[in-house]
Amino acid sequence: MKINFIPESYIESTHKKDMKKYMILIIILLTINVIFFNKALLNRKDIDDINKQIYNLNLKKEKNN
Repeated sequence: MKINFIPESYIESTHKKDMKKYMILIIILLTINVIFFNKALLNRKDIDDINKQIYNLNLKKEKNN
């Protein structure tokens, strides 16, 4: 009867490699997430500035009338 034996060190090394891959993937995804979130915030600020300018122009227009 033959018993196939996989050394524990082999299991640990493959597990470590997989963990490294997943950690790198998580870091990349989080970085992309932060970049897009910052872009969304900047766009939101730009939209708020545009809305303020429109509001100020409307106030000036009403004062002139």
